[in-house]
Amino acid sequence: MSAGMKFDTNKLEYNLVDFRALAWLVAALTYGAIKYERNNWRLVERADERYYDALLRHVEEWRAGEMYDSESGLPHLAHAMFCVMCLCALYVPGKLSDINARTVEACRRARELRAARERLQIEA
Repeated sequence: MSAGMKFDTNKLEYNLVDFRALAWLVAALTYGAIKYERNNWRLVERADERYYDALLRHVEEWRAGEMYDSESGLPHLAHAMFCVMCLCALYVPGKLSDINARTVEACRRARELRAARERLQIEA
């Protein structure tokens, strides 16, 4: 029996996501769902300002050497990842078909950059 064909070139490669990082993001989402309500992050007024401010607060706490948020006990970087997710979800328009089209273009650009980098390495 021969292997079946599968056409998955230029499709999103979800297997590239680190499962531990994803688990921390889900932990921050779960914490927020309990503290507020499920999906409450979609209803926040002035979300652009508030999530941007929270993102920078968490990153700066992490940069100052504080690994964990004192209120939640979760990593500051997990909260920062949550803030970036919110900003992307709320302010980067696009349906899945738009995301896929942009991914195809991004993959094309990445291949060009990789080829250029490899040419430079060969010449060096």
